[in-house]
Amino acid sequence: MASKRRVVVEESPIRQGIFASGADAFGLASLVQGFGRTEEDDRLFALGWPHLVYLVPGDASAKELADGPKFAAKCVFGTGEVKVGVAPRMLRFLRALRADSTDYSGIQEGGPLTDAEVDALVDFAASEQFGAMVTYLLEALRSPSEILEKLLKVLEARDAAAWFKHPVDAFGGGAIHGTHFLRLRVPQPESARAGERLAALLAKLDAVEGEKFGHAFKMLQRVVRGRPEQVRHLSDLEFLGPGDAQRIRDEVLPKLATMKPADREWPDARLIFLGGEPVLLAHVEHHQRFHKEAQRTLMSDLARMAHPKAVALTTG
Repeated sequence: MASKRRVVVEESPIRQGIFASGADAFGLASLVQGFGRTEEDDRLFALGWPHLVYLVPGDASAKELADGPKFAAKCVFGTGEVKVGVAPRMLRFLRALRADSTDYSGIQEGGPLTDAEVDALVDFAASEQFGAMVTYLLEALRSPSEILEKLLKVLEARDAAAWFKHPVDAFGGGAIHGTHFLRLRVPQPESARAGERLAALLAKLDAVEGEKFGHAFKMLQRVVRGRPEQVRHLSDLEFLGPGDAQRIRDEVLPKLATMKPADREWPDARLIFLGGEPVLLAHVEHHQRFHKEAQRTLMSDLARMAHPKAVALTTG
């Protein structure tokens, strides 16, 4: 699949966060050399791209900080590359946003997070809106091992009844979604233990009498079980792994060939990485079947892939 590669001599300048486990990161066992346009892209895909945040040097400008709404619109909700000085501002803003949608004071606080702030933000991620984004930002500023362990402890300590009450039932699935991808970025033994703990947590909740409902519980089921029985949307496949390439192809190829922009499907570069060349080529061929915003996301992801068809589509 590889074409000529744009070689990056220097590694990413921020080596904490998603890179903290170094060569021991579990996801790197599935690294495909030459899938990305750079060696760094290869690593990012193996580590779960686009379900991550990685840090680069820099901070927001004075002009950006002077306009809270514009800062929020530009900086807050996207994964991928984030300036190291912006990340703590984003986290403080997201936490304040839940209490007051007009409170932009958090973006003015750009210093490092305290340990107390990290703990409070993990609690926030586990039960409130924006849980996945908060989880990835915390991981970027600390490490996947630290944030995964803190998050698991919060989930395990939660009273069973709280899983089915507001706000957990409505918003608590975001951070659980994030645990799947954090497990790619810790060493294999840690990843395996985290999977066992999540499975034990699901078993405990399954034993609770009464109706089971809510975003958090349903997401826990999906993360633990991995392979969906039925697929209605591409996102139903997001917890599959490297051994599921054929299942991904069987599900994705016919869907891409028949879907319409009105279906509001979103591409996921993780599925392209896991499904390999047939899935990549199908995304290139049918890219206009996605709605416009999803097309922009897909083009951005294809711009990191080295396959000649991806290069031609994104540079032609």
